[in-house]
Amino acid sequence: MRVTRWILLSSLGLAACGGGGEAPLSGGTGGSADDTPGGILADLVVEALTASPAVVEAGGSLSVQDSVRNLGNTAAGASELAIYLSTDESLDDEDVMLGTRSVPALAPGAASSAQGELSVPATTPAGSYYLIAFADAEFDVVEGGELNNLRVAATTIAVEPGELPNLRPTQISFSPASLDAGQSLSVSEAVRNEGEGPAGTFQVGVYLSLDATITPSDRLLGLRSVASLAAGALSFGDDDLLVPANTPEGIYWVGVLADVGGTQAEQNEFDNVLVASGQVSVLRPPRPDLVAQAVSFGETAIDAGQPLIVANEVKNQGAVDAGAFRVGIYISQDSTITTDDVLLGERTVSSLAVGATSTAQGAYPVPADIGAGTRYVGLVVDHLAAVLEQDETNNVLLAAGTVEVSIPPLPDLRPAALSVSPSILQVGESVTVVERVINEGTAPAASFRVGVYLSTNPVIATTDVLLGSRVVDGLATGGSSEVQSEYALPVGVSAGSWYVGVIVDDLRELAELQEGDNSLLSPTLIDVTAAPDPHPDLVVETISTPAQRVLSGGSLQVLSTVRNEGDLSSTSFQVGIYLSTDATITTEDILIGQRTVFSLGVGFGSAQSFPYTIPTDVPLGFYRLGAIADVGQVIVELDEDNNARAASGQVEVYVPPPPAPDLSVTTLAVDLTTVVAGGDLSIDDVVRNGGELASGSTRVAFYLSTDEEIDATDTLLGVRTVAGLAVEAESSGSTTVSLPTSLAAGTYWLGAIVDDLDTVSESDEENNVKRLTESLEVQ
Repeated sequence: MRVTRWILLSSLGLAACGGGGEAPLSGGTGGSADDTPGGILADLVVEALTASPAVVEAGGSLSVQDSVRNLGNTAAGASELAIYLSTDESLDDEDVMLGTRSVPALAPGAASSAQGELSVPATTPAGSYYLIAFADAEFDVVEGGELNNLRVAATTIAVEPGELPNLRPTQISFSPASLDAGQSLSVSEAVRNEGEGPAGTFQVGVYLSLDATITPSDRLLGLRSVASLAAGALSFGDDDLLVPANTPEGIYWVGVLADVGGTQAEQNEFDNVLVASGQVSVLRPPRPDLVAQAVSFGETAIDAGQPLIVANEVKNQGAVDAGAFRVGIYISQDSTITTDDVLLGERTVSSLAVGATSTAQGAYPVPADIGAGTRYVGLVVDHLAAVLEQDETNNVLLAAGTVEVSIPPLPDLRPAALSVSPSILQVGESVTVVERVINEGTAPAASFRVGVYLSTNPVIATTDVLLGSRVVDGLATGGSSEVQSEYALPVGVSAGSWYVGVIVDDLRELAELQEGDNSLLSPTLIDVTAAPDPHPDLVVETISTPAQRVLSGGSLQVLSTVRNEGDLSSTSFQVGIYLSTDATITTEDILIGQRTVFSLGVGFGSAQSFPYTIPTDVPLGFYRLGAIADVGQVIVELDEDNNARAASGQVEVYVPPPPAPDLSVTTLAVDLTTVVAGGDLSIDDVVRNGGELASGSTRVAFYLSTDEEIDATDTLLGVRTVAGLAVEAESSGSTTVSLPTSLAAGTYWLGAIVDDLDTVSESDEENNVKRLTESLEVQ
């Protein structure tokens, strides 16, 4: 962004122009294009600028109206208008840009007016601001006067503090405690918005760190995106995160960071991190290490469709033998070779011993759809990532030199139409296929084959079942070939639903301008059946959720799978997702959402993972999650009594408790050198408030017990007063207590209970006790 510092005319004692008391920002006397030689240039000015309301919260919106006019003698091309907030009547790089709009080309004297809503950033400090509009903000238009493009609104805008979110991780746990680099770590975490305002979209990151201080520079395991989070709401994450194979062996802390990248302005920017208790041990067992040793090619220029001869060599420089993997040859528009580039071909290496190399040379046709121009060639070892390696960063090698690709006249064959009938047939019957092929290329096509295939999935490939084929002797540019053929079902085609597709030039005999448009899938399935009266049979195969609790009004991630176990394809139906107070799911239960399955072949399944919103009027409590297939009963089925299923376990719908203190005794130490009846003990303790609210004054009490369970029924030895504690604050003290003179000799346990009289209401009342690990032997 280019912003020149401009001076307001009024500050120079010049009269402001325009109605409503607005002032133009200028360095001239009116900015007319006639001030320039010949007076033949455009001249854009902001002739009007207003905004409402006059008082707005940070994070709120302003309604801005503006008008831009061309005062010059020639047309102005399209330009951009920018709107700013400024603490003074001049514009510089420190001011806040609220937004921009496109201004169309303007004839001499013409104007463009607009009204729009612009957001005031939540980070904008409270105060009084001037609203400034900048015409031709990107300097796209050559003007006769460049010093009259700014205008300040007549009235200032008061920005007040807004309600900000405050994102704080509240929990993180992981398993296992030890794993190999390259394996996955299961991490559960939660983030709460403890602020007063909602949070927009932000990301939550999970990191590995060699110390207990988690920062964005640590090793990132994964990110999840949170679309929004209302004040007081929680967002849960439960993911299996891959620990990269090149992670150094060691002991790591696991931590979560809310609002990675700092996209949200918050009340507190220093509580976004939480570290899990315990550490994870990452091991590096011996592994292969496949490295690209050499890659080369001879041609410096080639026509698309012709083979490029590429030689390559790979080596296993790791500590153990490598299993089977593939080597990919890629062609790229730049010198950075990745698997996103165009794959020319690949070769398979069945295994590679430690220290061994594998060398090969192959001819790889250059596809025309990469376009003409200078191209780079490279090698990617194990490009399908089949082998877990010691180092995954040394698998790529760029060949020396470049190759100039030319595109000669070539055909481009494409299937234009495909229909199949009938849709239901018995084993051994014939199917009628009508298909049309066209040549959209720049050259006629020589002879080629058209294959018709049966597939169990919607991706048609030459590895599917060949139903039949025909040979087209040739096809002129712009020509087409259409036939109707009868194909008997091949022996061995089992009963069930099948996709039908056509592949033009399925034997890859011709070079084409586009190689990726040679297949077409029929819009309808065919059902092969032996049943005299076939019908679908829809069942809920699985229904589950990773969550055990969900906020009222929050989202519940639900995974559901529906399968057709009948002998006929199903047309469109809906799956209902329910909450039930028992394990019997019916349409009388609480419907939280539906999804549509548009069709389902015999034996086919439809799976979905989707966040369903829990209505706020759902009573709090525990529920069974369930699903019903064909909830509207629109499908006539073989069995109408197997459409429902309940998930295992229960889900709690809850409202988070209000913020509260959480007191615990984190340290308890006693000098046990001399322990006698009637003697004194010096007890050191630390009490911490780990809750979300400051606590009032309370006490920590010290008890002596004849068993390992410390409670308020044991013998009270003494107390220490604990003053009110802020969140995360601690109170430490040393207390001298006397053992009762009547205490019998024997074994005892000493413990401390903070807030033993229950004077403080806490978020967790079960963590107030701490016991010494050592027993006391009283003489």
